[in-house]
Amino acid sequence: MSAGHATSYDVARAAGVSQSTVSRALRDDPRVSLATRERIRSIATTINYSPNLMAQSLITGVSRSIAVLVADLQNPVYPQLVDSVQTTLNERGYRMLLLSDRSEGERERDVDALRGGLVAGAMFMQARVGSTLAEDLVARGLPLVVIGRDVTSPNAGDIDRFVADGSHGGVLIADYLYGLGHRRIAMIGGPENNPSINFREIAFRARLDELGVPLQSDLVRRGLIEHQTGLDMGTELLTLADRPSVVYCGTDYIAYGVIDAASRLGLRIPEDVQVIGYDDLRMSSWSMFDLTTVRQPLLEIATAGTNRLLDRIEGLFVDPPERNVFPVHLVVRGTTGPWPTPAA
Repeated sequence: MSAGHATSYDVARAAGVSQSTVSRALRDDPRVSLATRERIRSIATTINYSPNLMAQSLITGVSRSIAVLVADLQNPVYPQLVDSVQTTLNERGYRMLLLSDRSEGERERDVDALRGGLVAGAMFMQARVGSTLAEDLVARGLPLVVIGRDVTSPNAGDIDRFVADGSHGGVLIADYLYGLGHRRIAMIGGPENNPSINFREIAFRARLDELGVPLQSDLVRRGLIEHQTGLDMGTELLTLADRPSVVYCGTDYIAYGVIDAASRLGLRIPEDVQVIGYDDLRMSSWSMFDLTTVRQPLLEIATAGTNRLLDRIEGLFVDPPERNVFPVHLVVRGTTGPWPTPAA
């Protein structure tokens, strides 16, 4: 082996194949037999060889970078998605370029940065209504998938979308709370420009209407997706003379703040008031929260979306773009339970 870091030449020599075969095998190219791919991977691992993706791009003129565009990394859903995406990209020999889409100025700068072959494709994790970044990138011919957000523009059919079934999630929550006996139900939603939360809210409201317990306007609050929103607005709701029996929060992060508010007010959960969230973030199972919530299959969505994008880039998937919907599930924990139904 040559001095210093192991190279693809070292792997090729040890495996008795050409360097181009090593490159194809490490990209999981089906033109190389499975047995040969596995043998080459094993040798690469043994001699601690890691391909220099930047150098490969310069030599071949083909980018191995994927742009991942995120609206706001302060939203705890996105780091979980990004982590899953990066794992899949690494497994398939790509690197991640993380960008933010928080303003129009940044949007235009990002579009300019993605011109000229800097990246092979883009993954869009954006939840801000009104942004046309995904559509702009598709119009420029860049392979792209959207994760966690539906596209409703006229060219939505040109984009692969991977989303959780938020509408069903809203119905699940309404049915569950009604079944527990709740009739005075409050809601703390997210920003009005967040379509994912809004889709759930529309279905939640519609189902409550069908059940004969419409959401009362004085029990609705809305704010940023952060703990402080839950703390401030939870305090408002829980200090009403006729406080709600349960607070539905558009995200788990907001629910954590409501739990904090209840604790500061000396209210017991679930005896005095109940709380339900949405997302099933990792912290929601912690004993300090023990939060009832709706689980979105974030890992599955991110992995499927990433593989679809790479398959399109590599020519392994050529069918028309489609909308892929993943089921959600209610996760019952300690912040909810049976509630005495008020007399008619």
